Amino acid sequence: MKKLFILLFLGLFLNGGVIYSIETEYKDSDLIPKKQDGKFIFGKWGFVDKAGYEVIPFKYDSVLRFESGLAPAKLNGKWGFIDKSGRMVIPFQYDDVGWFFEGLARVKLGKYWKYIDKTGRIVIESTNFGYYFRYYIEAADFVEGKAWVTIILPSGLEETYLIDKNGNEVK
Repeated sequence: MKKLFILLFLGLFLNGGVIYSIETEYKDSDLIPKKQDGKFIFGKWGFVDKAGYEVIPFKYDSVLRFESGLAPAKLNGKWGFIDKSGRMVIPFQYDDVGWFFEGLARVKLGKYWKYIDKTGRIVIESTNFGYYFRYYIEAADFVEGKAWVTIILPSGLEETYLIDKNGNEVK
Protein backbone atom coordinates (compact mmCIF):
# COMPACT_ATOMS: atom_id res chain seq x y z
CA MET A 1 0.00 0.00 0.00
CA LYS A 2 2.83 2.38 0.86
CA LYS A 3 4.47 1.75 -2.55
CA LEU A 4 1.18 2.47 -4.32
CA PHE A 5 0.81 5.75 -2.42
CA ILE A 6 4.38 6.79 -3.29
CA LEU A 7 3.87 5.95 -6.97
CA LEU A 8 0.59 7.87 -7.04
CA PHE A 9 2.20 10.85 -5.29
CA LEU A 10 5.14 10.86 -7.72
CA GLY A 11 2.75 10.59 -10.66
CA LEU A 12 0.77 13.58 -9.48
CA PHE A 13 3.89 15.61 -8.69
CA LEU A 14 5.66 14.90 -11.97
CA ASN A 15 2.56 15.46 -14.06
CA GLY A 16 1.63 18.79 -12.48
CA GLY A 17 -1.15 17.33 -10.37
CA VAL A 18 -3.10 15.86 -13.27
CA ILE A 19 -3.70 12.19 -14.00
CA TYR A 20 -4.27 11.59 -17.71
CA SER A 21 -6.72 9.01 -18.93
CA ILE A 22 -8.28 8.00 -22.21
CA GLU A 23 -11.17 6.29 -20.47
CA THR A 24 -13.44 9.34 -20.87
CA GLU A 25 -16.31 9.09 -23.33
CA TYR A 26 -15.80 11.54 -26.20
CA LYS A 27 -19.16 12.48 -27.64
CA ASP A 28 -17.92 14.73 -30.46
CA SER A 29 -15.11 12.67 -31.89
CA ASP A 30 -13.53 9.30 -32.27
CA LEU A 31 -10.21 11.07 -31.69
CA ILE A 32 -8.84 10.96 -28.16
CA PRO A 33 -6.18 13.33 -26.78
CA LYS A 34 -3.11 11.39 -25.65
CA LYS A 35 0.36 12.13 -24.35
CA GLN A 36 3.25 10.45 -26.14
CA ASP A 37 4.09 7.06 -24.61
CA GLY A 38 7.23 6.91 -22.51
CA LYS A 39 7.52 10.70 -22.24
CA PHE A 40 6.16 11.16 -18.74
CA ILE A 41 7.31 14.74 -18.14
CA PHE A 42 8.35 16.31 -21.42
CA GLY A 43 6.23 14.34 -23.87
CA LYS A 44 4.21 15.89 -26.63
CA TRP A 45 0.48 15.53 -27.20
CA GLY A 46 -1.49 14.30 -30.19
CA PHE A 47 -4.64 12.34 -30.95
CA VAL A 48 -5.28 8.63 -31.30
CA ASP A 49 -8.32 6.72 -32.51
CA LYS A 50 -10.24 4.39 -30.21
CA ALA A 51 -7.92 1.52 -31.18
CA GLY A 52 -4.95 3.59 -29.94
CA TYR A 53 -3.43 4.37 -33.35
CA GLU A 54 -1.88 7.80 -33.88
CA VAL A 55 -4.07 9.99 -36.10
CA ILE A 56 -2.74 13.49 -35.34
CA PRO A 57 1.02 13.52 -34.60
CA PHE A 58 2.44 13.98 -31.11
CA LYS A 59 3.82 17.50 -31.63
CA TYR A 60 1.74 19.73 -29.34
CA ASP A 61 2.58 21.07 -25.87
CA SER A 62 -1.01 20.32 -24.87
CA VAL A 63 -4.36 19.49 -26.47
CA LEU A 64 -7.97 19.40 -25.36
CA ARG A 65 -10.78 17.25 -26.71
CA PHE A 66 -12.64 18.08 -29.90
CA GLU A 67 -15.82 20.09 -29.47
CA SER A 68 -17.90 21.27 -32.42
CA GLY A 69 -15.31 19.90 -34.86
CA LEU A 70 -12.29 21.80 -33.50
CA ALA A 71 -9.80 21.07 -30.74
CA PRO A 72 -7.75 23.60 -28.80
CA ALA A 73 -4.05 22.82 -29.20
CA LYS A 74 -0.97 24.50 -27.71
CA LEU A 75 2.21 24.81 -29.77
CA ASN A 76 5.34 26.69 -28.70
CA GLY A 77 3.51 28.16 -25.71
CA LYS A 78 0.51 29.55 -27.62
CA TRP A 79 -2.99 28.16 -28.16
CA GLY A 80 -4.86 27.81 -31.43
CA PHE A 81 -7.38 25.39 -32.93
CA ILE A 82 -6.96 22.37 -35.19
CA ASP A 83 -9.44 20.29 -37.16
CA LYS A 84 -9.74 16.49 -37.17
CA SER A 85 -7.09 16.16 -39.87
CA GLY A 86 -4.59 18.07 -37.68
CA ARG A 87 -4.72 21.17 -39.90
CA MET A 88 -4.37 24.51 -38.10
CA VAL A 89 -7.68 26.35 -38.49
CA ILE A 90 -7.07 29.23 -36.08
CA PRO A 91 -3.42 30.32 -35.58
CA PHE A 92 -1.46 29.59 -32.41
CA GLN A 93 -1.51 33.08 -30.91
CA TYR A 94 -3.56 32.95 -27.71
CA ASP A 95 -2.45 32.72 -24.09
CA ASP A 96 -5.50 30.64 -23.12
CA VAL A 97 -8.65 29.35 -24.81
CA GLY A 98 -11.95 27.62 -24.17
CA TRP A 99 -13.94 25.27 -26.41
CA PHE A 100 -16.40 26.34 -29.07
CA PHE A 101 -19.93 26.40 -27.69
CA GLU A 102 -22.82 27.80 -29.66
CA GLY A 103 -20.38 28.85 -32.40
CA LEU A 104 -18.12 30.99 -30.18
CA ALA A 105 -14.97 30.30 -28.16
CA ARG A 106 -13.40 32.46 -25.50
CA VAL A 107 -9.74 33.34 -26.09
CA LYS A 108 -7.26 35.24 -23.96
CA LEU A 109 -4.73 37.65 -25.44
CA GLY A 110 -2.51 39.13 -22.75
CA LYS A 111 -4.66 39.89 -19.70
CA TYR A 112 -8.04 40.10 -21.43
CA TRP A 113 -10.60 37.70 -22.89
CA LYS A 114 -12.44 38.00 -26.19
CA TYR A 115 -14.78 35.74 -28.17
CA ILE A 116 -14.03 34.42 -31.65
CA ASP A 117 -16.03 32.51 -34.25
CA LYS A 118 -14.85 29.35 -36.03
CA THR A 119 -12.97 31.39 -38.63
CA GLY A 120 -10.93 33.09 -35.89
CA ARG A 121 -12.65 36.44 -36.34
CA ILE A 122 -13.08 38.39 -33.09
CA VAL A 123 -16.81 38.89 -32.60
CA ILE A 124 -16.96 40.17 -29.00
CA GLU A 125 -14.20 42.10 -27.27
CA SER A 126 -13.76 45.00 -24.90
CA THR A 127 -16.50 47.59 -25.09
CA ASN A 128 -16.18 51.36 -25.00
CA PHE A 129 -18.48 52.32 -22.18
CA GLY A 130 -18.40 56.09 -22.48
CA TYR A 131 -15.49 57.21 -20.34
CA TYR A 132 -13.80 53.80 -19.96
CA PHE A 133 -13.38 50.46 -21.69
CA ARG A 134 -14.85 47.23 -20.38
CA TYR A 135 -12.05 44.69 -20.61
CA TYR A 136 -13.07 41.12 -19.81
CA ILE A 137 -10.71 39.84 -17.11
CA GLU A 138 -12.78 36.64 -16.83
CA ALA A 139 -15.08 35.04 -19.38
CA ALA A 140 -17.18 31.88 -19.44
CA ASP A 141 -18.49 29.73 -22.28
CA PHE A 142 -21.85 30.55 -23.87
CA VAL A 143 -24.84 28.55 -22.66
CA GLU A 144 -28.30 29.19 -24.11
CA GLY A 145 -27.05 32.36 -25.81
CA LYS A 146 -25.50 33.93 -22.70
CA ALA A 147 -22.08 34.01 -21.02
CA TRP A 148 -20.78 35.40 -17.73
CA VAL A 149 -17.98 37.99 -17.97
CA THR A 150 -16.12 40.00 -15.33
CA ILE A 151 -14.69 43.48 -15.82
CA ILE A 152 -12.76 45.91 -13.64
CA LEU A 153 -14.54 49.22 -13.11
CA PRO A 154 -12.61 52.54 -13.00
CA SER A 155 -12.97 52.36 -9.19
CA GLY A 156 -10.96 49.12 -9.20
CA LEU A 157 -13.96 47.02 -8.20
CA GLU A 158 -14.95 43.99 -10.24
CA GLU A 159 -18.36 43.59 -11.85
CA THR A 160 -19.73 40.30 -13.19
CA TYR A 161 -22.71 40.16 -15.51
CA LEU A 162 -24.24 38.21 -18.40
CA ILE A 163 -23.73 39.14 -22.05
CA ASP A 164 -25.52 37.94 -25.17
CA LYS A 165 -23.84 36.84 -28.40
CA ASN A 166 -23.59 40.46 -29.52
CA GLY A 167 -21.69 41.44 -26.38
CA ASN A 168 -24.64 43.35 -24.91
CA GLU A 169 -25.32 43.17 -21.18
CA VAL A 170 -28.35 41.02 -20.38
CA LYS A 171 -30.53 42.59 -17.70
